[in-house]
Amino acid sequence: MNEFDDIAARLGWEVTHMENRKVGDWIGGLSRYQIIVTTSALVDNSPDMAPYREQWNSWINAGGILVLADANYPEVTKWLCALGGDEVALNTRTATASDSPATPANLQCDTETGILVFPNDVRDYLKEKWEGKWARYDSWGKDWQSLVNIGSKESLMLMREHGKGGIIALSYSSFEKEKDKPHAYRLFENILAYFNFRHNGLLVKAVEVGPAALGNHEMRFVLQGTGAPIMPQDAAEYMATLFTYWDDRLVKSDQPIRGHLEEGNLVFRLPYRVDQRGQLTLRCVVSKKGRALGALSRVQKIPLQMLDLQPYQQHPHPGHELVSFACRLSPDYGVSLADCSLQVAIDGVVIADRQSPVENSDFCLPCPGLETGSHSLTVTLFHRGKALAEAGFPFEQTDRPKVYYRPDGVFMVREAPFFPFGWYHVSWRTDAADRTNAMRTIGKAGYNFISASMRDEDFPKGWEAFLSDAHDHGVMVLTETKMDWKDCIPMIRDKSASFGYTAADEPDGVGIFPNVLHGIHERIKKEDNDRPTWATLCHEESLEQYVGLTDIAAPDPYPYVITNDERSRDQLHVYRIIKKAASLAEARGTTCMAVLQCFGGYEVFTVPTFAQIRSMTYQALLAGAKGIVYYTFNDSDMVANIQRFRMDQHPDLWQDMKRLPGEIQTLHPALFEGTRFNVDTELPPSIFAGGWVLPDKLIVCIGNDSNLNPQVVTIPLPVSTVGQAKPLFGSDPGSLNLKSEQLSVAIKPMETLLFEIPRK
Repeated sequence: MNEFDDIAARLGWEVTHMENRKVGDWIGGLSRYQIIVTTSALVDNSPDMAPYREQWNSWINAGGILVLADANYPEVTKWLCALGGDEVALNTRTATASDSPATPANLQCDTETGILVFPNDVRDYLKEKWEGKWARYDSWGKDWQSLVNIGSKESLMLMREHGKGGIIALSYSSFEKEKDKPHAYRLFENILAYFNFRHNGLLVKAVEVGPAALGNHEMRFVLQGTGAPIMPQDAAEYMATLFTYWDDRLVKSDQPIRGHLEEGNLVFRLPYRVDQRGQLTLRCVVSKKGRALGALSRVQKIPLQMLDLQPYQQHPHPGHELVSFACRLSPDYGVSLADCSLQVAIDGVVIADRQSPVENSDFCLPCPGLETGSHSLTVTLFHRGKALAEAGFPFEQTDRPKVYYRPDGVFMVREAPFFPFGWYHVSWRTDAADRTNAMRTIGKAGYNFISASMRDEDFPKGWEAFLSDAHDHGVMVLTETKMDWKDCIPMIRDKSASFGYTAADEPDGVGIFPNVLHGIHERIKKEDNDRPTWATLCHEESLEQYVGLTDIAAPDPYPYVITNDERSRDQLHVYRIIKKAASLAEARGTTCMAVLQCFGGYEVFTVPTFAQIRSMTYQALLAGAKGIVYYTFNDSDMVANIQRFRMDQHPDLWQDMKRLPGEIQTLHPALFEGTRFNVDTELPPSIFAGGWVLPDKLIVCIGNDSNLNPQVVTIPLPVSTVGQAKPLFGSDPGSLNLKSEQLSVAIKPMETLLFEIPRK
């Protein structure tokens, strides 16, 4: 298995693994393969390819596609000289600090060939994936074409066409993470589509199939001429045949369908029926006057079960009597969900009945009055009164935990509301004294929370001492460890400073599947149900998959990179991502915190200013975060003497950061008991606004997430007000215009204003 197996499976390819060191054993069978992907394994013992030059070139000329992935080492690229000397050679080098950073703003993607655009536009992905960390191509032979440019002289992706085939060289280092696989699949489909059709003067513009569900669907296959446009009189000469495979077995070959022109494009509409479950492969073969011009496949996995559940909250307790889960429906062919209903039962007693359910939905249901102990939840799908499918899971009603969150997401510690507000300390390669000093420093500054790493050598005495010291300094501790939870939790679960446990750090970025993350959460709960679990999440597109699988979802949006170009920066980045996560958490009976950027370096990021950090802080609060952790107070490798980021090296910023705990303390009544409101419409793109409604007053917050433009902002207020607005935290009231249910104010670049207003 390697990182390309899943990609190949989705493309419908049959995969063979070969070793470069045994090239003499398999080079004679190249004609069996349409595409060969090399990996960085070529770094070791790369063989001399010169004796095989004729075989390689013949294969490529006949339509073979050679993709060099992770081609960042001379050992990987040097053997290309064997295929054609200097004209084929390319050179890769390591980036230096003086280079132009390979950040999205500095990259330009090819649009002439269409290989990065059709049938899938992967340009944004290729820009975002590269973080400028280490390698790029700085020279290449004349037959190469750069597809992803850094300026005008360097490249991250090159293509060399040769006969009917070609070579692709990728500087991108890995596609193995779950977040990358869908994009890598689209990129490789583009490569295959490009070389399959271009030698016949065609470009695949779009491939669309129906949903992965039983029923009648349609494949839409769109082609465009690469030279002269396809004329109406020629369109009818093109035919498309759809071949249907189930679990790699051909079961149906449809009659060819003629193409027709739509807005200058050759379009085929190919109907098909999905009437069974398993792996479906749809292969479209395009021909003209009986001669095949090219083919492309799409693979879908039709759910094996009609009804599938993903538990979220399985540990209700007094103070949070909710049970939640995701329900995924895939009815049989001919069954309409409009004629169905879902019943949810606990221990055989129906607690919910939903008519005309949709395919994908979340349930968060109250379950008051249950006895402590084990219970079962069952979901039954009915069609016109007849039971079609049933699924369920066990759950545990527990006593009230020592640390928990209310149904509104607010944390409770020893029965008092608690807003976690603190810092990360990356402790793996530092000593215990550095970690302790960091905890004491943030505690003295008024922060109440630290996420720290428990190393093997800390257990158990060192960590027990750290937790005791944290208690004395008013700091709660989120424990991260590489140890087995069943070994370490029993030794620390009774410590009063223990807040909870990190189930995973960026599981959506490192390839931890959602079901695996939920399994880690459940293993921790088995050892300690008195404290919440935590997962940091790093990708907006994966929030839907991961939020709810742990008690706390904590996205870490980091908007400030080296270029720091205000015109291209994603404004309100923090607000958008935290709001999405908080909404999902609320719907799933869990809670959300925010990990905010207070660091720079790593060859990518720039240290944000205090005004920018304060803006991110209030964006997160208005978006619904129930706690905030700044990354990072320290990330150092004391063994290798590497200082990635240390807050003590930024004394001016730290002095400003000591202002924030007092602001949060003042806002505690609003954060704990207020009703949050947001103003999301008719605002300039850099403005965020909202606040909290309390019985006697409003707290209103307006922020400008731009360093460039002042704004005059008018927002509606959710209730009628009386009296004067009181500025909070030094906010400038100079231009404030307050009416009963409306507020207007001028706001400077990167300014965040807060006002307290009496209400009726």
